[in-house]
Amino acid sequence: MSNKAIEMRYLPVIPRKILDFFYWVALVFFFILLVNNIRTYYFLNDDSYISFRYSRNLVDGLGLVWNPGEAVEGYTNFLWVILMAASLWLGIQPEISSTALGILSGIFVIGAMWRFGALHRSRMNICTWLPLLVFALSRSFTAWCTSGLETMFFTALVLAANLRFLDESKDPQETYFGSSILFALATLTRPEGGLFMVIVGLFVLSDVLRRRKSLLSAIKWGLPFIVIVGAHFLWRHSYYGYWLPNTFYAKVAGLWLEQAWRYISLFLRTYSFAWFLPFLFVTAIVRRRDRTTQLFLLILAFYLAYVVYVGGDRFEFRFLVVIFPYLYWLIADGIGIVALWGKGKTQIATLLLGALFIFGLLYTTYSGSKLNIP
Repeated sequence: MSNKAIEMRYLPVIPRKILDFFYWVALVFFFILLVNNIRTYYFLNDDSYISFRYSRNLVDGLGLVWNPGEAVEGYTNFLWVILMAASLWLGIQPEISSTALGILSGIFVIGAMWRFGALHRSRMNICTWLPLLVFALSRSFTAWCTSGLETMFFTALVLAANLRFLDESKDPQETYFGSSILFALATLTRPEGGLFMVIVGLFVLSDVLRRRKSLLSAIKWGLPFIVIVGAHFLWRHSYYGYWLPNTFYAKVAGLWLEQAWRYISLFLRTYSFAWFLPFLFVTAIVRRRDRTTQLFLLILAFYLAYVVYVGGDRFEFRFLVVIFPYLYWLIADGIGIVALWGKGKTQIATLLLGALFIFGLLYTTYSGSKLNIP
């Protein structure tokens, strides 16, 4: 049965004009809900002022330094620091520009996932809307649209790069550079952006081995990333004297299983995700040959392994926000698959479970914050 059948099965006799009306009403309500939650959970993280100070010193002609005359790279978000410096140069305070850019990035993430869902399912498909509602209702997602940090900007860049790659994969014989450039920008924003490039690189390598893509085309694809990120590495070493940021040597001590388990289990408990993980496995099994599913699953596996290695973070799920789009897409897909399998009461029960997911998020969102965890 078609993946688009779910909305047709439940809405077979409703005129298209009425559906369109309710669609736009739902869209307006959705954005009101999103804006309200962003306003409710707006905050500026203390760490953002580290980036702002580097930006200020750069604009003042002192260089990318914390203290004048001391070249220490105490930040891990180079591109974000440069963007904040640009806003200062234009006379806009970083507290304002960082918030605006974060909110715009959050809206981009939601819009990109809506467009992706509309193209792969349809705009009226319940499973297209489910991830969007999760974004709007998720305290973690809406809070990190602010904060003054690069979290949502990084999430938007990584998502744009992955979706661009999937689009480029439709014609593997042609050489496109869009995703490679976007992955490079993501890596300049957060070092772990390079991890996503490695994941996608495995798919490119697979295409080469299966002769779907020439080796020369693969090299051309990866060249922009190598040039941009390589140039930044060389500049960092010449300016600071190290290949990696100072914070990496200070904070990343290796495998930290206990803290990682606390971090991930807190996320599962907070959003009651254990009840919905079976839907992810349904998607993994049923759509195991689908390239989108393969990519999203590999992203979850690799990135969660990285989170385990670094031990998570002391702020509420900041390191997990970047994988929200892929996690929610796979769960929503699984709910849709199970709903289409069943008949009558089984279908209704499955859709009610999806509704329970949303109501659970409503409770979590408005029941208090855990933005700082021990």
